[in-house]
Amino acid sequence: EALAVAEQVPLAAAERLGVPEDLEALEARGLVQVVETEAGAIVQVAHPLYGEVLAGGLKHLRRRAVLRALVAAVADVPDVDRLRLATWRLDSGQPGDPAELLGLAREALGRLDHRLAGRLALAAGGTERADAGLVLAEALSGQSRIEEAQQVLEGLDASDPEHVARIAMARASDLFLQLDRSADAINVLEAAVDALDGEPAWQAECRSVLAQMFMFALRLPDAGAIADELLADPDLPGAARV
Repeated sequence: EALAVAEQVPLAAAERLGVPEDLEALEARGLVQVVETEAGAIVQVAHPLYGEVLAGGLKHLRRRAVLRALVAAVADVPDVDRLRLATWRLDSGQPGDPAELLGLAREALGRLDHRLAGRLALAAGGTERADAGLVLAEALSGQSRIEEAQQVLEGLDASDPEHVARIAMARASDLFLQLDRSADAINVLEAAVDALDGEPAWQAECRSVLAQMFMFALRLPDAGAIADELLADPDLPGAARV
């Protein structure tokens, strides 16, 4: 059951989950196989259909119990894939620490696993936290769910300057690039610049994106004026300068 649900389990963990003789018997019958990887030996079902049939027959509570036992079995096993483990925790009903989940959500974005990133961001707090909401919105955008991403961003309550800037830039990017609402995108960034009075670094980040949008909208004098002013500042953040 653990192999069917998890697909791949470190050999050390699989041996903890049951009697070693049973694992040997499954291997002898050709139902499971042990594969050597760079991270060590793993056990997996010999054919995906075997796992699908068994996993499909598991009741909800039984599945959660199997996953909780699996999470406990891999607790001190080195080199377990962090995102695979995070998925097991989510499905077990015990997702874990929100801060760790948020880091894993960002890691999932880096792997372009937007669906998992969205699940992890929700478990980390979702729209109740600006940082988790930003990741959730990016995950939705990555699934082409642009309108839903906009709703998330519009509903976030942010006071930290970084979050104010990043929310504005994320909203504006989707408005401009995905929804063809360039005027709304520009308004969002200009409002953020006003709201960030006294925060020159984050103002510069927003204004640099605004300059790009002016350029693509063929408002070249406006784009050039912002670019000249920003580039004349020796303290301009690197990202804004680029």
